[in-house]
Amino acid sequence: MNDGAYSCPACSSFLVPRSSGKGQVWVCGSCAGCLIGISLLREGVDAKAVGRFWSQARVLPHSRVCPACRRSFATATVPDGPELDACRTCYLVWCDGGELERLPRRNPAVDPPSRLRSPPAAAPGEVQKEADNLALTLDAASIVLEVLASWS
Repeated sequence: MNDGAYSCPACSSFLVPRSSGKGQVWVCGSCAGCLIGISLLREGVDAKAVGRFWSQARVLPHSRVCPACRRSFATATVPDGPELDACRTCYLVWCDGGELERLPRRNPAVDPPSRLRSPPAAAPGEVQKEADNLALTLDAASIVLEVLASWS
């Protein structure tokens, strides 16, 4: 990746970084597109939908290029959602304006973060560390929801 000064893959405007908690997204002020890391996306979007999208994106070449590494994006359709672009090298996902809002949201009651599905047995000193990891996961999920809410 480069120093973080990215150009929009859709309209070539500069992307503006937006940070909150432990995650960052880059937003285009011209077309409202959004560049987001796959791990952050997984925190707020249905895990199965993201997994299917990511596995399909490996095989579908696309003409746009990743603003971080300048390699071609792959493209695929998210189940029950829009078609997105993905950089399999940088683990970044490009959402055109309006696409992030159309992604199926993760339901914490049904689809908790993977750390909560079957936690490993922890030694007493590891309990606080796991609690800290859970807090970071919840922070990342709130970032995605904040982005979704801000574009409504």
